[in-house]
Amino acid sequence: MTYREAIQIQIRALQQVYDNCEGLRDAATDKEKEVWNFLRGNLSKLWSPLQKLDNGLSNERAEYKLHGIYNVEET
Repeated sequence: MTYREAIQIQIRALQQVYDNCEGLRDAATDKEKEVWNFLRGNLSKLWSPLQKLDNGLSNERAEYKLHGIYNVEET
């Protein structure tokens, strides 16, 4: 896996959590909605810097081979 691929996996994972929060917010009580709104309001602040990092990578850096596992899976 390349550095770029690993970064993009993290971005997608954060975006999936963001999407999940919407459905959970819809099931929440009024008091609980605050938590889901807070999370949704802040998650994009986490993936935006990763997108900027990804967009600014040189080809050499983007293609750097990683040896770890960076997938995010729910079991």
